[in-house]
Amino acid sequence: MAALLALAMLALAWLAPADHAWILARNSILLAAAVVAGSLPVGTLAGWLLARTDLTGRRVMLVLFGLMLFVPLYLQAAAWQAGFGVQGWCTLAGGYPVLLEGWPGVIWIHVMAAIRWVVLIAAVGFH
Repeated sequence: MAALLALAMLALAWLAPADHAWILARNSILLAAAVVAGSLPVGTLAGWLLARTDLTGRRVMLVLFGLMLFVPLYLQAAAWQAGFGVQGWCTLAGGYPVLLEGWPGVIWIHVMAAIRWVVLIAAVGFH
């Protein structure tokens, strides 16, 4: 049902007129759909592993995921940019191409921020 609703929202956003407000709404919907598609499978699997198996250190991992809820998104985005952005240490010191740039960078940062929520919610649901 949620996937059908997400597809309907994507279709509505894509077919909407090219007004500035609609462009912003379309970008927000596309970002939300990409974050859901990226964070749900990984977070659900990690939540299941932490709640339903006997992994070594699973309680520590749950506490660490819980502590990550208190780190704001702008601080996480700055940390990812400092490591892999245009002026990041990996880009400058390693000679690698810029990894976090444009839409892929925005989606990556938001997916990484959403995984902690999905892990904890799924762990509570699986417990």
